[in-house]
Amino acid sequence: MREVKFRGRSLSTGEWVYGSLINYDPTRNINPDIYDPKTSQYIAVDARSVGQYTGLEDKNGVETYEGDIIRVTDDDFSGVGSIVYEYCYFTAHIHNAGGTLVAMMEAAEVQVIGNISENPELLEAK
Repeated sequence: MREVKFRGRSLSTGEWVYGSLINYDPTRNINPDIYDPKTSQYIAVDARSVGQYTGLEDKNGVETYEGDIIRVTDDDFSGVGSIVYEYCYFTAHIHNAGGTLVAMMEAAEVQVIGNISENPELLEAK
């Protein structure tokens, strides 16, 4: 079973916080909190930055989260896209490619190159 955890950018420091997601309701204007087990604190985070851990690591051992921007490369294809959660599984929205994130990671080299909160320009069309 994969570890269930989230990350979000602290409203006070701008640093990434990792832990359990608390008080999240996307239908209301309430900033969620993440409980950081390292500090035993509840930290308010920007709701737009919240992403769930996929349970997978990229080719360099970096944990992948919803909202990460990845570069996917295999023998026939190379592209950049973002990790999203839809239809009960994680996938990557990459131009001219599709499939679950697990399938992509098994068939290709996947590398985290940023995230949509800090590096949205990485997704702009070249």
